[in-house]
Amino acid sequence: MLTGADKVLVTVLYLRHVCSQNVLADMLGITQRTLGPAIKEVRRALAAQRVTITPTTLCLPTRHDVIAFVRYGTPDAGRFHLSQALSDPVLTRMSRQDLTVLTERLSARQAALIEKRRHRQGGGPRQPGSRGGVFRQKITDTERILAAVLYGREIGTRPVLAHAFGVSLSTLNNALADALPVLHEAGITLPLATIRFRTGAELLASVGNPPDEHPIGSDTPTS
Repeated sequence: MLTGADKVLVTVLYLRHVCSQNVLADMLGITQRTLGPAIKEVRRALAAQRVTITPTTLCLPTRHDVIAFVRYGTPDAGRFHLSQALSDPVLTRMSRQDLTVLTERLSARQAALIEKRRHRQGGGPRQPGSRGGVFRQKITDTERILAAVLYGREIGTRPVLAHAFGVSLSTLNNALADALPVLHEAGITLPLATIRFRTGAELLASVGNPPDEHPIGSDTPTS
């Protein structure tokens, strides 16, 4: 009932955490029993090709939410602007383009470490395409790398960064546990900040009102 292109599309949407398999099946007018094996098939192909699909924080709960998202825009706009603020060159001491390149370079290794941790915590490998639902990701893989960069620069403590990202301290700790080893393994050296923020609000307020640091370019990360 699904073409090859259909299978790839629904798998990407599912792996992006746009919505659950149940919602996708409902929108396509098919059963989850038909959809699940198709997703399982494509996930195996993606893994064989080492293709990583980066999740969002959307996880739209119903077909109506998906339709509203397409028609009226993202309900996650606030989250997007938050990430944009925290990736400001004033805070990272690298251009947005350099940060994107760094994130893409490290994403595959980070995904492998995350899967290894989940395997260890769950007592075995997760079966591809076996869940009808999807758990909302509180912090994206891209934000994990960003958090590690800011923490590596000693911009603020873990509680400060957790507050700035709008997540719990435990979520931030897990994010750093996933991302910091990847940075260290890649030999990334980050310039230390000359100012340390005391609160998340203070950190976010600094964007647009840059602290007294050296010009960008003189202390960019090296590897």
